[in-house]
Amino acid sequence: MKGMKKLIATIFGALAVALFICWYLANLRAKTNYEKLRNELFVPYAVVPMDQQTKSFLAEVQTKWTCTADEVGGPSSDVVKLAGMDPSVSNLIGLWNYQMPEYSWWSPARNRKPAVIALLKAKFFPSSVDRTFHVSDDGHEALLWGRTNMVYIYRDEAGGMREALYVKKKSTIEQNGAANGSQPSRRETNRPSSEPPSGLLQLR
Repeated sequence: MKGMKKLIATIFGALAVALFICWYLANLRAKTNYEKLRNELFVPYAVVPMDQQTKSFLAEVQTKWTCTADEVGGPSSDVVKLAGMDPSVSNLIGLWNYQMPEYSWWSPARNRKPAVIALLKAKFFPSSVDRTFHVSDDGHEALLWGRTNMVYIYRDEAGGMREALYVKKKSTIEQNGAANGSQPSRRETNRPSSEPPSGLLQLR
């Protein structure tokens, strides 16, 4: 009888060890994938208040550049919703600047949301030449310089978050040159006309 009890205890002990090894290996694989996402996340963008130069530049973009997209509840709003938040300028910036916490061995549920947000960032994170969100004084409007001839503008409105994309097309640049008698202005001579103002182009 004692031998049988000892055998049963040994079997249960072996099963417990086997289960622990399986749990550990599964978590180790999950942790490896989690840490890979965590380490590959884009560096957070700076968030700075709009200065007067940026405000003037924003006005120029909205009046002289070509708007190729302008809608409330657009793709960026959908991404914010997928992350479990209400679409707004502050939540959008918070999403793009989100940093994953350390992996939790004992609570897989705690790892799920950070992993989802990381996947959203990996797929939809916007590129920027100066890696900076320029935010209005009230925090409800933000400008992000995409490529050298592209600007994203986000604004909180009663119906949701509006997002607009403005592009400075070649024809616009040529028209500006024609208006100056086919001679580039002093500003255009100093740098390409599609380059952002010096105050915006501060790579970090």
